[in-house]
Amino acid sequence: AYRLLRLVITESMAMVVARKGSEAPDGVRLVEVEVEPGYEEAEREAWRQAKWVLGQTEAIVDLSHAHVFRREQEKVPGVSWIWHDPKIMQPPAPKTNVFALSDWQARRHREKTMQRIEVFDIICADGDVYRYDNNQSGERWLSIAILDRNKGQGVLARACEENGIPLDVIGRAVDVGVRREVVGCERWVRYFGEVDEGEKIERMKKARGVLYWPSYPPEMGEAHSHKLVEALMMGLPCIVQTGRDGALGEVFKGFVGLADQEDPLPEVVRLWGQNEHRMDRENLARAAHERWDYREVTQRLRGLLGELKR
Repeated sequence: AYRLLRLVITESMAMVVARKGSEAPDGVRLVEVEVEPGYEEAEREAWRQAKWVLGQTEAIVDLSHAHVFRREQEKVPGVSWIWHDPKIMQPPAPKTNVFALSDWQARRHREKTMQRIEVFDIICADGDVYRYDNNQSGERWLSIAILDRNKGQGVLARACEENGIPLDVIGRAVDVGVRREVVGCERWVRYFGEVDEGEKIERMKKARGVLYWPSYPPEMGEAHSHKLVEALMMGLPCIVQTGRDGALGEVFKGFVGLADQEDPLPEVVRLWGQNEHRMDRENLARAAHERWDYREVTQRLRGLLGELKR
């Protein structure tokens, strides 16, 4: 977010409101606020501490969840994004210049709130960090997500255990039941818990590919996936279960192998293996960089803000 904002608002200065202890690169003025993690209450407290910044602001690039800075005033132009499936979680949105990450998400937002919004995929990653390496190789699949029922880590671990598919799992355990399921798959599955960015990247380099198996309730789904963006930018092949609903098939069409909820995991992996030799990982990474590297997203965002100012 810091790199994005540094390039967008001006070439020399951007201000970022963030929790105390955050870091910012040169060219970004960091305004620190003392708040606990959270959504509405945390962001409202940030507003109380830092609303003065609006007197020095040309435009607000609102990357928050509850959108308090834009909801509390309308004089400074700005843009905001919704981040989740609106039928699972939808804080009140500003009245104008709200964007979704996908057509699916925009449609769900309209059904829930009657507000029509446009689509602008602002998800991005640092291409200098997430990049293809000729030395990447491995035999084990990797799964990256919090251990939560909706993310499907338990379902995926059991399927790999039952079918002899080697899988490494990383992610914070927010559901003790899911953690128990994953840890119980001891023969083919290894769980490493929550890891830092450096270790995550090293495990990605050693992976054969990424398996992502979200298991949302019927008629609910995933709005996007930052973890898949990072993996694709490293040239990692990804196999994704789209489920019955969600935006993953829309957002990642042409980038990942898409599996239906009814497709057995072993068959999906077997079919992918038959075509593995045809995959050009370097070109996969290049295409992902062109779409999701923060510099590319920045250029598109500049155009959006230019339209906003007019």
